[in-house]
Amino acid sequence: MAKIKFLKIDNEAVLPKYAHKGDACMDIHVLVNEKNRPFVFTETGDKDEVQMIFDSVMLCPQQTLVFHTGLKCATEQGFGMRIYVRSSTGIKRGLKLANDTAIIDTATYRGELLIALTNQTDKVQEVKHLDKLVQAEIFKIE
Repeated sequence: MAKIKFLKIDNEAVLPKYAHKGDACMDIHVLVNEKNRPFVFTETGDKDEVQMIFDSVMLCPQQTLVFHTGLKCATEQGFGMRIYVRSSTGIKRGLKLANDTAIIDTATYRGELLIALTNQTDKVQEVKHLDKLVQAEIFKIE
């Protein structure tokens, strides 16, 4: 099994971990607070922060927001990381990753792990600080 190292770049970040022995994926939390405001990318590529209510944000129908995790990560050469929505995120809340499955080249990418979520329902969805919305799988690059 590949070793992965996570670096907390924010004190409130939660290190990912496997919920149960034998799990295929580890849970990842999002940060939603004054310091880590979710944002959208504008047509010009600029970041536009969204309005928050305390430590939560409302994700409107069909809207996509980018969330901070406060984490950077690295694996051994020859491994990568896939990010998926947790089943409860998609089934119960109607949220999905903007790019369906995120692939992180953790041997070369050294930026913050950001999570882009889209609300595919016709109802507003609240996302709270430290919600577990996605999960990560470490895989061998063949």
